Amino acid sequence: MNTFVKYSFVALGIQVVASAELVLAAHATGLLIVIDVYYPLIFFITKLGGFTGESTMMLPVFFGIPSGILLYGALFGLSVSLLKGFKKQDS
Repeated sequence: MNTFVKYSFVALGIQVVASAELVLAAHATGLLIVIDVYYPLIFFITKLGGFTGESTMMLPVFFGIPSGILLYGALFGLSVSLLKGFKKQDS
């Protein structure tokens, strides 16, 4: 459990810093890269959200990127903790 929490927070920090760097870059392509990385969750939120009008363009992105950061961080922490657990069993 300790490994999961540690690596989840490491992955969260890396994603937040990388996303902020890309969005704050001088080029508009940084935002497009961030949207492409988190597009599966943005699409999922768009389908489940029932947004109408202009909120269809904005809110899924605002909800999808933070949700994606949390989900990808948790998945990374889970995978590292499982891999370390398998290595302990083999030894």
